[in-house]
Amino acid sequence: MKGTAMRRPMNRGFSRRHFLAGLGVSAAVAPFVPLLESAAGGPEKPAKRFVVFYHPHGVMRQHWLPTGTATNFTLPSILEPLEPLRNRLVVVDGLDVKHTGIAGGPHTVGPAWVLTASPMLEGNDFDHGCCPAHGWNSAPSIDQVIANHIGQDTAYRSIELGVATGGKHLGSCISYAGPEQPLLPVPDPQEVFDWHFAAASEDDLALEKRKAQRLGVIDAVKPELDALQSKVNHDDRVKIERHLDALSDMQAQLESTHSCAPPDIGPAVDIKNRANDGIVSTQQLDLMVALLACGRTNVASIMHRHAENDGAAYPHLDVNVEHHINTHAVASDPVWNELRSVYEWYGSQVAYLADQMSKVIEPDGSTLLDNTIILWSSEISSGRDHSFASMPFVLVGGGGGSLKGNRFLQFPGQNHCRLLVSLCNAYGLDVDAFGGFDDGTGALPGLIG
Repeated sequence: MKGTAMRRPMNRGFSRRHFLAGLGVSAAVAPFVPLLESAAGGPEKPAKRFVVFYHPHGVMRQHWLPTGTATNFTLPSILEPLEPLRNRLVVVDGLDVKHTGIAGGPHTVGPAWVLTASPMLEGNDFDHGCCPAHGWNSAPSIDQVIANHIGQDTAYRSIELGVATGGKHLGSCISYAGPEQPLLPVPDPQEVFDWHFAAASEDDLALEKRKAQRLGVIDAVKPELDALQSKVNHDDRVKIERHLDALSDMQAQLESTHSCAPPDIGPAVDIKNRANDGIVSTQQLDLMVALLACGRTNVASIMHRHAENDGAAYPHLDVNVEHHINTHAVASDPVWNELRSVYEWYGSQVAYLADQMSKVIEPDGSTLLDNTIILWSSEISSGRDHSFASMPFVLVGGGGGSLKGNRFLQFPGQNHCRLLVSLCNAYGLDVDAFGGFDDGTGALPGLIG
């Protein structure tokens, strides 16, 4: 019991199997001890995740722009739902989409421009009558570039969800795998649920089995070690105490690991009925959180409606005016009071997503939100004048330690490509330019670090 092997520190090559066998742990438990050895190094560092949240038709800037300084600011009504998550919030103002000319309507090309920073291809796929005809986008979007880097070891490189996004159209797509490779969002939560959760995958079942085995071994070993403490000398008792501490830590990590059981999204609803949009949004966001937490993907996006005149109001908000057309009203028009509640609702949806992520505990004790960056944006900055200046960008999350919150950062006149470069850098991509609209190099100073 006092040989040199027993005197080596437990964290420097010490074999739990030999230690337990030397103390006389039962033969029934001993064969399962290697399961504990495989987890003895502690939890792996959680994967980083990236999420894009899109809403249409810009913002009401007077109700979106914070007031104050970089670290002492007041959130306006659209961003107010994020107040409880201020320590994970970064508002970025002043960035422009410095495009090389309009090809198609601003709402139509904006969704692609914001995330690809690249022009549309030539072609006749989309003829708007008022504007030059053109094809799909010419480059991958930021979410797909990041997915190529962090999505290789997951079942799905990325997952694209939607709420009333329409059909196969430029204004219905924000993600591109590459030139002329649009990734259209899936607008039906039931379809997403059936696809991913109707039957547990073999990988999910194997993971749950390994977890149950390890917890079973811990339950069997701990009582035996407790009983041995009164029968060994001081040195071995110290080792047993350390081992019990390690087992307790391991047990807590295993029990905190998110279960991949199907989320309860409630009954299916008619996704064509705009009165159900609030339910559909919640269902899609719950599915997104579950898919990210389960490790089915590390990259996801959600697009709310499409960037065109869809002729639909927001009955679930008691707003009976169409969004796109009424963003062109003059500032004194009473319709803006109704539209303001629409933008505030989108703010509440981002807050809901982030809050749900903050409740998912990773194996190392961090949260899913700690390891994620949510990029929230629109296809233009202002619906009334179709402006691409001072785009509304909001970041929520920790990015695995790469993003510090509680900041309001202003970069007047800077190319939004600097933000896309910063996001690439946050996920380990060594780039200093992004997209065909980039007219400079480098990341936004101080954003990521």
